[in-house]
Amino acid sequence: MTALKACEVTRKFGAQEVLKGFSLALEEGAFEAIMGPSGSGKSTFLHIAAGLVAADSGSVEIGGKDVTKMSDKAVTIFRRRNIGVVFQAFNLLNEKTIRENILLAA
Repeated sequence: MTALKACEVTRKFGAQEVLKGFSLALEEGAFEAIMGPSGSGKSTFLHIAAGLVAADSGSVEIGGKDVTKMSDKAVTIFRRRNIGVVFQAFNLLNEKTIRENILLAA
C-alpha cells in the first residue's frame, strides 16, 4: 500500500519557484531519506505533505486521503490523528522537563 503519494506538486514563494512538478510515492513500511542542497525544497515538501503549508498545485495523499483538498479544520484533525512532525527547531522550554514540554501540547 502507498503511504504517501505526491503528484506534480508546485509551490512558489513570491517569484521563487521552490517545487516544480515534484512527484514521489512512498510505500508503507519504507524507510526513505529526502536529501538535497539547501533551498531545494525538502522542508517545503515536508510541510506540504504534513498539511502545514498549502501547495500551489498538485496533490498529496497520505494513506489514500488527499490532504491538499481538505479544509484547514479537516487537515488539522487528520494531522493530529495521523502525522507526527519533529521540527529542526523544536522550541522546547528549558525550564520544563521533557514530559512537561510534551504535555503542553495536550
